[in-house]
Amino acid sequence: MAGSNSAVLNEKRDIDTIADVLLQLSKKKQCSSSDILPIIRNVVPIYPSLPSNLKLLMRKLCSSNYIFVSLVIEYAKELGKNREVLLFHKFLIDVLKHEKDCLYNYLSDCTRSDFQFIKVMLFGSKLYNALSGALSIVEYLEFMQMQWEFVFRETKQYEKQHFEMFLSCLQLNIPYGIDSFIEGIVTRNEFAWNAFIKMVSKGTIVQQRRLFNNHLVPFFNKVTCLNNTDVIYTLLAGLPFDVPVIAGSFRWDNVYLKLFYLRALSEAKRVQLFRELLPIFEQIDLFVDDVLSEMLVLILDSISTDSKQELSHDAVSLNFVTKRLHSEDSLVRERTMFIAKKLTNNQLEYQSEFTIEYPHVEMKRLPKLELPIRRETSTALKVSSTGEELAPKFNFISLQDSDNESDDDDPRDILFLKDLMFEFQEVIKNDGSELKLLKETVKLVRQKKDFPAEVSFYSKELLKTIASISNNFDEPSFEEWKANALVSILVVCPEKVENLYQILFNNELSLQQRMVILTSAALAARELRGMDDEFVIKPQYDFPTNRLPWDKPLTNTQPTNKIQDISGITETQVTWKSKRMEIDNKRKQQQNNFRKFAPRFFYPLAHAWLNGINLGTFDRLFKTHFVSMLKIILTCASPHYELEEMQALMQEVLSDATNQNIPVN
Repeated sequence: MAGSNSAVLNEKRDIDTIADVLLQLSKKKQCSSSDILPIIRNVVPIYPSLPSNLKLLMRKLCSSNYIFVSLVIEYAKELGKNREVLLFHKFLIDVLKHEKDCLYNYLSDCTRSDFQFIKVMLFGSKLYNALSGALSIVEYLEFMQMQWEFVFRETKQYEKQHFEMFLSCLQLNIPYGIDSFIEGIVTRNEFAWNAFIKMVSKGTIVQQRRLFNNHLVPFFNKVTCLNNTDVIYTLLAGLPFDVPVIAGSFRWDNVYLKLFYLRALSEAKRVQLFRELLPIFEQIDLFVDDVLSEMLVLILDSISTDSKQELSHDAVSLNFVTKRLHSEDSLVRERTMFIAKKLTNNQLEYQSEFTIEYPHVEMKRLPKLELPIRRETSTALKVSSTGEELAPKFNFISLQDSDNESDDDDPRDILFLKDLMFEFQEVIKNDGSELKLLKETVKLVRQKKDFPAEVSFYSKELLKTIASISNNFDEPSFEEWKANALVSILVVCPEKVENLYQILFNNELSLQQRMVILTSAALAARELRGMDDEFVIKPQYDFPTNRLPWDKPLTNTQPTNKIQDISGITETQVTWKSKRMEIDNKRKQQQNNFRKFAPRFFYPLAHAWLNGINLGTFDRLFKTHFVSMLKIILTCASPHYELEEMQALMQEVLSDATNQNIPVN
């Protein structure tokens, strides 16, 4: 049957005609746009009412012809806001949901130009943007996960285009992509991992490096722990390419991953990495000096005596010692001498009890992979009560729901940040209230304070989502809970304030949204500095987890204002407590965790002011709040070796504010 004969559907739309056209087209290897357009115009709108056998034929035709998907997207776009567009979206969703071989079919027989078109359509967000009103990015990636599972299961011979397409898929949303494809498919079982290795081996060096840096490292950084060291090492050692030298590897949170990464590098590459890190070490950046020192020690302990001997005679090795020993910070000098002593194979005479320790792990390759990867389970511990875990209240709010809705309306317990992100997407898509999720964010993030890797992994998306939502239902305490949610993330991962500032300066936000961001930054600075604000919610959780000696969390001495158990006090006992003891305890609690991050909190705001801010009608109100919050952050920065520079910059800000008639007192 000629392709043009599908035009008969413009005149006749009875079941027999539709069935005849679909059957004839299903026999063609590839259909043209002239074959497909009459079906889109005349059959897709009545797809929900078709018998199941014709629905199946429709979906199969679409799953075998990528041009069908593209034409449906374009046709639906022409309809604009017509409600009929929902029928077209429903059809595409049904295809993705039920026909798991779409991607496999599209890749099986396509030219280079076809390939680029398919890549843009599926993973350049063309299809997702068309369907974004009907499904979330998480749901879309779940459909893509099913597609890739089929590809891995059925593909016998991988080509370069498979890996290129997979990388594009991962880039669609990096955090969710890692969860859906690296964790959800690739490391689920040994068969999938071996298929993945075959596919990756077809890629270029640039593509392989991009995969490792942007996707594998964040995944391994999140999941690696003492429970799975053999598996992680076996996976890293089995990669079909030379692991690249990454100067930024010292910033990785996971010391186990650093150990395995160094082991995967050749001796020559470890020496190269050491040489690349020394100039950074020489500059004495207190933000990273501790982790950079640790990385240098790890490298020195992993290379041979001959390599260390060669490095010790480099000019750069002599320079870093000389420059760093001029520092006024004793900790900087101690780290310098400790590393210099290791570099010289302990030939340098220097007496000190200072040491840089790290866990020592025996690394061995497993003959058979044990997948999926075992994870630490302590983060999944369910907290039975939130009301009893409260710190002082924020404007009389608590972590218990203040509304009249029953918790039975949503029986799901959110135990992971991935699930929390999904719930936010669902609520936003359905135009619901985010208040409960803001409360859940405070609880969940604070609960995971000893597991910052997970919080860090999702922090960028969480900050963007929370900072961008509005109180659409005029709910009391909404803005306070929103601020608390942002503060909780910044306290666990202070370095992520940079992401929050990017949102502040680069996103389209309302005045209220901008002011909450500034307030959150100031409150987080105060908490990190050791100051206690009664309007910041700090629920305390005590996991019964046996942690490693080098990974013990700080004992939390935050007062909870709980009623003490007095059952053991009899009438004949009198307990005296000196007020002085309470004062001493409060002093001990004020640990300064802000010093390291003070410049990151202060400088971007100060420079933004000097570069110029204009909010039109609300300019004066916003700038008044801006100056107030910046002053709070500066107050928290003391003591700091850059305090004088910050104060000088603050004076410029205050002077400029005065010239603009902005109150500064």
